[in-house]
Amino acid sequence: MHKFVIFSIIIVLLFSSCETMDAQLDSISLGDSYEYVVEELGNPDGIYTNENGNIVIEYYNYLVDGLSWDRGDFYIEFDKDYKVVGYGAKNVRTGNNPFSYNVTTLI
Repeated sequence: MHKFVIFSIIIVLLFSSCETMDAQLDSISLGDSYEYVVEELGNPDGIYTNENGNIVIEYYNYLVDGLSWDRGDFYIEFDKDYKVVGYGAKNVRTGNNPFSYNVTTLI
């Protein structure tokens, strides 16, 4: 019984400590400043200027949501005044859930 409780606590802590793309993007809104975004999300993994002359920052390899093992990248685009004009996910990769088993292998 004690092993089950300890295992359950470890699983809850594991999942609650994972930053997801959904959670990250929920804290961002159109019009937010570049400084605010970096303060909320940390330093970006990539930065470039797109074909419109807007600055785009990227964050790589985040869990898409707390219910899957899919990982992806997300971007935030800023205008010339360093205000958010767009954001979203890209390059979502399907992951393998280490806790999923084929039922026939357990029998």
